[in-house]
Amino acid sequence: MSAENLLTTLGYPGEQGWNAVLPQAGLLRCSIAPKTVGVYLMFAENRLRYVGRSDRCLQRRLLTHEKLDGFELVIWRRCPSSFSAYTVEQSWYSRLRADRGNLNKIQPAAPFGVAPVRG
Repeated sequence: MSAENLLTTLGYPGEQGWNAVLPQAGLLRCSIAPKTVGVYLMFAENRLRYVGRSDRCLQRRLLTHEKLDGFELVIWRRCPSSFSAYTVEQSWYSRLRADRGNLNKIQPAAPFGVAPVRG
């Protein structure tokens, strides 16, 4: 099943450009090129639990993520810039904020030199 179909099944229709990978080091290394700027969604028990981004290297961010072991699936998307990654992360954070199972406790920080978006 594609990442887009999976997101639709989980209640997030209309999403494009996403990739799915199991949260295992070897698979992350094969699936995400070094120096990729992007956003990631982490799922447990078929529910979105955590949203994050990397402005420099998504692969390294996920490989060193302190919460990675508690998740069953990572869905990620390449972004053309840090600002783009920030706006995608902010949008997903706003969706997730209402969920009591949300593990994100802090509003996403803007990249250096970018005014924060609140929503």
